[in-house]
Amino acid sequence: MNCHVYFNWSFLVAVFLVGYVFTQDINEINQKFLQNVGCIAKSKNQTLCDEYLKECNEELPKTLLDSYNNCLNALFANDENECTDDQELYYSDEDREELNECIFDHIDCLCRSDLQQLAVVRKCAEDLAKEAGCAVSESG
Repeated sequence: MNCHVYFNWSFLVAVFLVGYVFTQDINEINQKFLQNVGCIAKSKNQTLCDEYLKECNEELPKTLLDSYNNCLNALFANDENECTDDQELYYSDEDREELNECIFDHIDCLCRSDLQQLAVVRKCAEDLAKEAGCAVSESG
């Protein structure tokens, strides 16, 4: 009986550790994504910013797109701002972080297809950040 209880305890610890590692990986991926969005936002290149808004955001899964639109309205009155010499897309690093947190705070869970679609969005942002010359690769 004690071995069985010990096994269950070990299993729970293992699940917790795997969940912790998974969460750490997700946080790292999200930070790299935010760095790439920041790169685009600070590029002073309105064309790149427009491409991000149109091409990358179009790829968001519906659940996230709805949350994005709600948060954009709540935080910035639906104004993304511009990419100019004195303006950044989504205003600042802090504002981009707040938008990102708001989006995920309003999501209960993401299914596998949502996660796959997020990978497309991350790749889109990374590609545009490469054009801006300041991309952060997910693999390194």
